[in-house]
Amino acid sequence: MFRSLMRTTNDIVPFIARITLALFILPHGLQKSAGLFGGYGIAGTVGFMESVGVPTALAYVAIAVESIGGIALLFGVFGRLAAAALGVQMITAALMMHRASFFVGQQGGGFELHLLAVGLALIVLLKGSGRWSVDGATGGGGKKKKGKKKGGGGGGGRGGPRPAGAGRPPSPAPRSTPSPI
Repeated sequence: MFRSLMRTTNDIVPFIARITLALFILPHGLQKSAGLFGGYGIAGTVGFMESVGVPTALAYVAIAVESIGGIALLFGVFGRLAAAALGVQMITAALMMHRASFFVGQQGGGFELHLLAVGLALIVLLKGSGRWSVDGATGGGGKKKKGKKKGGGGGGGRGGPRPAGAGRPPSPAPRSTPSPI
């Protein structure tokens, strides 16, 4: 099971999606968990969320997902799991808190950044953590192909061995006339 959660490719695209999502979500998590970047820490965040109708358990889950999930994405550790959790959280936040309008600057906030985060999370969920990740370094990464064609390289595309001389131009015929020297 852990192997499937860590499965990834050596592709640059999921790496870019993972790092972008981590750099977007981690500061929000650190606001909620540690009071950094103008945040209120755990007690203040839970208190605020309860005051707007969010159940206490969901407030703690949001703090954990954004903090731990953001760190996991930054390093590419269980990237698929972190992306799935963040995607679900962004959909939940958009529906519970930000559905009044599309743009963030409008009254009540918006949900366009939540859609962006869900899109990035889907890339990581489908492709894995990508290049330069703990997932890839610990055996979850796909192996690089080294120019070998699929199917074993001959035999009519069926993967079998190639007959001697198959696929090569014929050798020139031996000379029939003797050399003048």
